[in-house]
Amino acid sequence: MIAVCANDGRTSIRSASDMGTVIKELCDSKEWCEVAEFSPDGAWLAVGSHDTNIYLYDTSDWSLKGKCDKHNAAITCIDFS
Repeated sequence: MIAVCANDGRTSIRSASDMGTVIKELCDSKEWCEVAEFSPDGAWLAVGSHDTNIYLYDTSDWSLKGKCDKHNAAITCIDFS
């Protein structure tokens, strides 16, 4: 899977073998999504936005599991450790 961020707040999850196939559309951000990162085991997707939030999704059902909302600037990079 590939996560594609858009400047309208959407993140689309697409098939790596066929980029035209949209698996899921995530629409929780209110502003431009700058960055998306899958966890090393592929179980989670973190999406960073210019609305200063990080959205954490469970990739098994694409449900929003958490939102980190204490940042004071746009999120421009994410890394799992």
